[in-house]
Amino acid sequence: MIRAPISLCVVRPLDVEVPLPTVASLKQAYLRFLLVGLYFACNETQHHGSDGMVKVFDFVDTRVKFADSDTISLICNLARLSDDERAEIVRGYGTGGKTIKLAQFRKLPSIERLMQFVRVEKPYFLNLITPSDLFRYFFVHPVKNNRRVIAQSGAFIAAGLLRYRSTTSSSDDVHEIQVGAARKASILRELDLININSRTMFPEIESVSKYIKSKWTA
Repeated sequence: MIRAPISLCVVRPLDVEVPLPTVASLKQAYLRFLLVGLYFACNETQHHGSDGMVKVFDFVDTRVKFADSDTISLICNLARLSDDERAEIVRGYGTGGKTIKLAQFRKLPSIERLMQFVRVEKPYFLNLITPSDLFRYFFVHPVKNNRRVIAQSGAFIAAGLLRYRSTTSSSDDVHEIQVGAARKASILRELDLININSRTMFPEIESVSKYIKSKWTA
């Protein structure tokens, strides 16, 4: 579960017996992000027989964007291009760096079509694309207009025309917290004490009702 761009994972006094990095100070907000991730590593009862994991990504500041970022608009609209159009962009950029001049790259038919999609949401958008941005990934803070996203401290990773390998191939630090299967139930009970549970993570009425019912029928 990926939750926040934080560089440390400290989970105490929760019942997780794993070696963790030590840091002198941790902002309370970041700690909540981590605990929310821990909840989702434990909440599905059908998987309580197997170990879980929380992965924490440490992003550099230049890779952190907000939802209204022009770069994010470009990356998200890549999905609306055809396979052939995306392949044209890859060929234009090249595997080892730029293979054509910047002005030529911006005039590619596939780039001009990408501009059309972006201008539907941003009519003022200028074709000043930095080609390398289309081949990177970014951590994105979403618009806080959804109750579930707010409750879950939700965020996203937007990836361009990348070939996925593994999280360990990332240039950014990735910390892993192993959660033993035997610990999941007790972790959920402790998280419930600090108001991290199905009622607060899924604030819709049906989820709240199920939570209340489970409390009275347990």
